Amino acid sequence: MHDSIAFPEKPKEPKEPIRSDFQRESEFNKKKIEYQEDLKKYEIDKMNYDISNQLKNNPTQDKPKKPEPPEKSKYTTDEEYEKAKLQHQKDLEAYKIDKFNYDISNKLKTIPTFHHLEVVYDKNNKVSPERLETYLNAGQSERGKLLKEFYLLEEKFKNDANKNK
Repeated sequence: MHDSIAFPEKPKEPKEPIRSDFQRESEFNKKKIEYQEDLKKYEIDKMNYDISNQLKNNPTQDKPKKPEPPEKSKYTTDEEYEKAKLQHQKDLEAYKIDKFNYDISNKLKTIPTFHHLEVVYDKNNKVSPERLETYLNAGQSERGKLLKEFYLLEEKFKNDANKNK
């Protein structure tokens, strides 16, 4: 079974070094260079985090809220109330789609698979050929083998039933 890359955690912004914390100028300059490198890494990680949160099927997204039906007492005219009812129907349809996506993504969250990966990076955010090789040489999971066997048997039974008719 291959390992998976989880959705990124929210990165922590590095703290800029303060000159008064260092006795030597060389130590301060060294920390300043490290800070610049950490800041670049933070910006990349922050971008990855933001992108993953924008994905529609992102397992970390919030559970969609069911729209409340309009109350007639809040509207001054029947026309406004009818418009609100129509809007509620549209919102309800969007809610059903979002809820379906949310439920599916929660199910996928517990069983991540290779096709959810777009790029292969190591923990230091560097491309890792060894990690890619691990994925490419990974065997099929036990669950996948059982599913394949199930569908092959199901197909065989259908074919046998059609032959016996």
